[in-house]
Parts: sequence; structure tokens; C-alpha cells
Amino acid sequence: MTSQSHFLTISVRFVESFHFAGFLIVFLYQAATERNEVAVHQQFFNLFLVFAGFV
Repeated sequence: MTSQSHFLTISVRFVESFHFAGFLIVFLYQAATERNEVAVHQQFFNLFLVFAGFV
């Protein structure tokens, strides 16, 4: 039972990391399209806050 819940925790963390990577790709694509460095830094900061909330 304990190992199963541990596996579940790892799975949840993996899914969260996958979502984070997906958001990162989208933000990088938007940043490359916009070519606005201030917006890029703001997006990375927002992304960091969101990711920190998951940890």
C-alpha cells in the first residue's frame, strides 16, 4: 500500500513536470514570435511562481 501511494506521488510529480515543460515551450514560442524581452522575463517570472507553487 505504501509503495503504491509512493508511486502515485511520483506519477503526480511527473505529470506536473510535463505540464510545466508544455507551458515553457508555449511561452518560449510566444516570446520568439513577439521578440519582446521584457515580456519574456515577465513570463519566466510568472512561470517560476506557478512552478514553485507545485513543489
